[in-house]
Amino acid sequence: YVEFLTQAYHHVRHTVPLLMAAGARLPERHEWLREAVLHYLDEEKGHEQWILNDIEHAGGDRQAAAASPPSIATECMVAYAYDTIERRNPLGFFGMVFVLEGTSVALALNAADRIQKTLQLPTRAFSYLRSHGDDVFLCVANLARSAQPVELDLAAYKGRVPVEAMGRTAFPPVGD
Repeated sequence: YVEFLTQAYHHVRHTVPLLMAAGARLPERHEWLREAVLHYLDEEKGHEQWILNDIEHAGGDRQAAAASPPSIATECMVAYAYDTIERRNPLGFFGMVFVLEGTSVALALNAADRIQKTLQLPTRAFSYLRSHGDDVFLCVANLARSAQPVELDLAAYKGRVPVEAMGRTAFPPVGD
């Protein structure tokens, strides 16, 4: 688990610089995305410190983890992200973000519970994994030429406040 967290640290510490690079290289026709990038930057700041805290709480050495070199696989993944932004298309970075964030939402809580039970580690060693497992994404796409009403059963999310992804507009809390 500590080795997993160490590799997570080595890629997560690049999230903010990668977002900054992607935002800076967005073509003018995608100017509207910069606001979303700024929001995401603010949301991602400090996650690498959560990971170092988890390493320490799991009995690892946070300084050694931070000073260690990344694995070849992690280094290649990070290098590919920078290369995609720099030489190909800055929007390509968001594909990687979508996969990583989507995977963590789908697997994080289950993985954290199983790892904690197996290794008998304290709850505080799982702040990073559990922070992603609580995210809920609802995607509603209108493919019609004009706006269409829709009714969704969101009873399981009663009281939660939906937020529109691009403009960050908050909707009323989910009711009955």
